[in-house]
Amino acid sequence: MIAGLEDISAGEIGLEGRGINDAAAKSRDLAMLFQNYVALPAHDARECGPSR
Repeated sequence: MIAGLEDISAGEIGLEGRGINDAAAKSRDLAMLFQNYVALPAHDARECGPSR
């Protein structure tokens, strides 16, 4: 819903102080990442996250 790929069934979504319910997906200035666990099968989220 945030990216505009699903219809909003109820409520309102705000982004940086403005409502984006009626904004076209391409005008929301958002990016999506699809991740496949097969790419890094030997790692978990902690191992792939930022170093501390």
